[in-house]
Amino acid sequence: MYDTEKLRRLGGYSFWQQLPSEHCGEDVLVQLRLMELYGGCGIIPSGVYHQELPTTIVDRSSPADKYVELM
Repeated sequence: MYDTEKLRRLGGYSFWQQLPSEHCGEDVLVQLRLMELYGGCGIIPSGVYHQELPTTIVDRSSPADKYVELM
């Protein structure tokens, strides 16, 4: 869950068209952008973005932050 106003201020997911059709990590990119601008904290150790749960994305070799800068 995000503060909607903060998400809008940083452009939300407007970077979507910059990503190739086979990509992953757009959620992580938004999380990192929000933390870069506003700080953040959590209960999961730093550098952990998901808990290795099953996913429908088979090819994870094109992370969003490879194509779009943080800020």
